Amino acid sequence: MRYLPCLFLLLGGLLLWSCQEPVPIYGIAYITDLDGDFNIYYTDQNGENHHQLTANPGMDWAPAWDEAGKRIIHYATDTSQQFLILSKSLLGEEIPLNTEGLSEYILSPDGHMALFTLKDSLQQFIYAYQVKSGDSLELVTHPSYNGRPSWSPDSKWISFISDRHGNNELFALRVEDGSLKRLTYTPGREKYHSWSADGSTIFYTMASTANQNNIFQVKLATAESVALTADTLLYEELACSPDGKKLAYHTKKDCEHHIYTMNLDGTGEQKITQQQAYHGEPEWIVLPSEKNP
Repeated sequence: MRYLPCLFLLLGGLLLWSCQEPVPIYGIAYITDLDGDFNIYYTDQNGENHHQLTANPGMDWAPAWDEAGKRIIHYATDTSQQFLILSKSLLGEEIPLNTEGLSEYILSPDGHMALFTLKDSLQQFIYAYQVKSGDSLELVTHPSYNGRPSWSPDSKWISFISDRHGNNELFALRVEDGSLKRLTYTPGREKYHSWSADGSTIFYTMASTANQNNIFQVKLATAESVALTADTLLYEELACSPDGKKLAYHTKKDCEHHIYTMNLDGTGEQKITQQQAYHGEPEWIVLPSEKNP
């Protein structure tokens, strides 16, 4: 009888272990013109197996992962240059998406709102679309260029680029009350950016010349900025992994455009794409258990 408590503890531990959520296996989606047209592919985070997701006549670009819907939302044009916003599971299933009349659809992590922009001459403004009600909310209406909006992981902030002070700089806005933070003060030109998994940091690129971008990180709380790279390469789109361990990015080396990853301290660079073609716009995804590459 004295062994029964130990047996119950063992059985309880096994039951708890069996009920736990499986650890997500992360991969990377990206665009490539490997087949002539731009299509979306995805691979595991080591770049060992690559799968083609789209094969539409025309162009597919800007893959964005919707964790709740387990799908990639992306933009496309058909052979008549009609603009489309589409969504597809990694198993190839088309998933309906109501985006009629929208120029962009940048879905918040909680799935409640989607960002889009509107242009007026040289000015551009940022709005949020309420997914359930269809109502729109003004977020950034300063008379300047305001673009490339991105959500924080908790859906409470957006980051964006604005030239309101004469040069492209990085800003963050709290959606609830509209409070604004300027995060960069540089002579260069900020462009691409991605939030860290915990929402404390934003990674961004800053161009010092026409053919040279480097990667930096800035703290949301203090606007303290640190360089991760300091060379003469062209770093472009970038994305922080959901587990907060890696940064995926597109860079041009030796006249070729490829996807790489590195640790968040700038070490451990790994080349993800190998074939000679244009590869860009990396996006972290969760691979389906039915078809892990």
